[in-house]
Amino acid sequence: MVDLVGQSQEVLWRPHFVVDADVGFFRKLSLGYGMLKAEKNPDGAKLADVLSPELYARWTAAKQRYLPRDRGIERKRPMVAAQELFTAAIREAGLGPAKIVNPPIRAVIQAQSIKESIPKVTVKIDDPAAAIKDVRRMSLNDSACLEATLDAIDRLLPRMITNANGWATGDLKQISFDQLGRRNNTCADVFSNAEFSRKWGIPDIRASIRDEWLRMAEASLATNATTFAVLPLEDLMAPDGYVARLRALGYEIDAP
Repeated sequence: MVDLVGQSQEVLWRPHFVVDADVGFFRKLSLGYGMLKAEKNPDGAKLADVLSPELYARWTAAKQRYLPRDRGIERKRPMVAAQELFTAAIREAGLGPAKIVNPPIRAVIQAQSIKESIPKVTVKIDDPAAAIKDVRRMSLNDSACLEATLDAIDRLLPRMITNANGWATGDLKQISFDQLGRRNNTCADVFSNAEFSRKWGIPDIRASIRDEWLRMAEASLATNATTFAVLPLEDLMAPDGYVARLRALGYEIDAP
């Protein structure tokens, strides 16, 4: 991997979605408190109040295993609780993001002064305080995100090990991200389809960052002899992922 980076003229990192709030330093401090409150359910509701009894029972069992000491999470929105639970489950399974990939890449970039680029979609919100108030009062109907997360935890962890082994040996038929894709799409749709996004001009997040990555990738390929890209495996292997999109554009793909 390091040799390939050294032979490249540009490193293209994973794309990001950024919300730009045009506020001063002290107002940012007050917004930080507002964002913490925005993570909670409206009107002080607990997860037991907003989830069905069946879903809450599943949540309680998973929380007891992965987040036994976190009492405050019971007042957080289902999608916030889902993300914290998912992160804890991945970490316990030893499948967290080990810091062994990016550091050697960055070392070669610095040593050889290689250009690096981060595809980024930025949405500017002119009145972030009003936007946070909207989030705090809204019911986002995000129980489906928590349910999909619980499904992913139940079925995904063994699958992730199989995926890693399949990628390492080049056996792509072993790789499947169906469960993870369902979870990610369900959770992303909470905001993509919400009143908040329509009001504040937030576009389809998944489509926007993929379009921006493709735009920058094509520009890089047209300029450089070699470009090294860093992407999550699921984004490469998805039926509508980056490899499929590049192939549809006429690029020749040499799969592992």
